[in-house]
Amino acid sequence: MNARQDYSRSITFQHLESLAALAETGSFSRAAQRLHLSQPSLTRHIQNLEELAGTPLVVRQREGGILTSEGLVLLDYARRILRLREDAWDKLSYSRDGGRGRMNVAASTIPATYILPRVISAWHRLQPGITVNVQTHDSEEALQAVLHDQAEIGLVGKKTVHRGIVSVALWSDRIVLAVSPDHPWAGERELLPEQLSEGAFIGRERGSATRATVEAYIRAETGLDPSCLHALCEVGSSEAVKEAVLAGVGPAFISVHAVRREVEAGRLRIVPVRGWNIERSFHLIHKKNFRFKPHHALFLDFLKEFRTGDEADQTQSSTTSPS
Repeated sequence: MNARQDYSRSITFQHLESLAALAETGSFSRAAQRLHLSQPSLTRHIQNLEELAGTPLVVRQREGGILTSEGLVLLDYARRILRLREDAWDKLSYSRDGGRGRMNVAASTIPATYILPRVISAWHRLQPGITVNVQTHDSEEALQAVLHDQAEIGLVGKKTVHRGIVSVALWSDRIVLAVSPDHPWAGERELLPEQLSEGAFIGRERGSATRATVEAYIRAETGLDPSCLHALCEVGSSEAVKEAVLAGVGPAFISVHAVRREVEAGRLRIVPVRGWNIERSFHLIHKKNFRFKPHHALFLDFLKEFRTGDEADQTQSSTTSPS
């Protein structure tokens, strides 16, 4: 056995953890605190690792250290090794627990109410031992739940731009103008955009992705001010919007997923607005540094493959012409 093999066998997980913690914190004291070590112990681990490597790995500074080029090379391998260790323990735990697990999903109201029930039904047929706990929020609240570790996964109605978040487009949606059958607009084949100023609308609260999408579309595509849509009232969920439209309170812009059944039953009508096509995607979000356990990875793959169907196109094409 050569000396190189002897050295590699002497490297421990604590050596690698110490190097990674020092690289991430830039401070011997903070790295020691993160690993629940004394500072002299962490310093000793770094020194031992340098002796085993036969080269300096850290340039010492007054309050910490930065890695040398050799230290950065070793850091890359250290992170891979530590990640493999965590993956191995996760998979052993998953196997030991009989394929059981639990996860928390923070979802905005449309996916939580109209899409996730079908997702979870199909999921539990495949993975009955993995429980999915769904928290219903608006899109901004769902983002905050993920950022503050109240949920591992989020499903929101708009692309999330945040340095700590990964945002992946999943499912398409169309936002439509819905009215009750006895509303004056119900008999119109289409409305002109300027006619919208005559209505009194039911709107969503601030923080709602539906509201943000409609307002952004009006500004970008029409040059109008969103305030041209007079808000008769604002409510906190798409279900509340739909119930208000059904009750004849007024029209509303709402996800086609939310009104599909009512439109098919003749209880609501979709009225096109000339030249308007408000589309968006629902996005899967999670923390960039989130360490997936096996059941999380399985669920994420399942979400990416799940198809909601062509409800939007079918509903729009089959129900917009007045009888």
